Amino acid sequence: MRNYALLDAETQEDPRQACERRRRERRDAYRRLLDETRNPLKARLVKRLYRAAELLGGLREIHKYQLVRDGYQVRRRALETGRGLAAAGLLDAAEQVFDLTCDDLDHAPEAPGAPQADLRARARANTRYRRLVRRLPGAGFPVAVDSRGRIPRPAPRAPDANVLAGEGVSPGLASGPAKVLSHVGEKPVLPGEVLVARAADPGWTPLFVNAAGIVLETGGSFQHGALVAREYGKPCLVGIEDAARRIVDGQIVEIDGTAGTLTVVSAPAEPRA
Repeated sequence: MRNYALLDAETQEDPRQACERRRRERRDAYRRLLDETRNPLKARLVKRLYRAAELLGGLREIHKYQLVRDGYQVRRRALETGRGLAAAGLLDAAEQVFDLTCDDLDHAPEAPGAPQADLRARARANTRYRRLVRRLPGAGFPVAVDSRGRIPRPAPRAPDANVLAGEGVSPGLASGPAKVLSHVGEKPVLPGEVLVARAADPGWTPLFVNAAGIVLETGGSFQHGALVAREYGKPCLVGIEDAARRIVDGQIVEIDGTAGTLTVVSAPAEPRA
């Protein structure tokens, strides 16, 4: 078994250095490809495609960036409305405004006791799925629900308490101490650690730089975390139910991004004195 030492925060690779290293690797690969391309027409096409990718590749996320920006403004405005309704005693909290539709808000009463619709009742009616969640086994909503409302479950495998089965969405093998995060800013991911989380969005991308591999509870092969993992060449698994609860910080784990399995190798290392 490999000897995993506890990693210091000082050993974490600077994202700018990692970006520069990958830029050099990309240019080296491009030059090797040109050297191996004997056909002049193909070489010319490679040059044009490489230039286009270098100039325009970063724009592939611009639509999501604009949606996130616009969504933030909508959320900010909705919370302002929610705070006003909560102050008037029409909602229990400002965040309850997200349980209402635009039509509900258009017919919101001006003061408590007014004859218009009861916003609390509307909010409860709009969130019936929460009652479904409470009836489901486990701690949260299922990983997948198909178009007919059925919840697919992974096929049963031979019992092994140390092996968790999921779906491999980025191939490769990786092993190291697990780093379990409930949100992106909770703690740093150090080089060689295996990142474990419920889900990942574009804000998690910098954490992938140091991670040896990634384990996510939800999502499929086209989610953002899987795409970034493949782009960075990091093994990635998805669909392991309650992974962030079943895996403990510091446990040595091995993940197989091809077979879609995670193996717990050992317990967490004892902290240094």
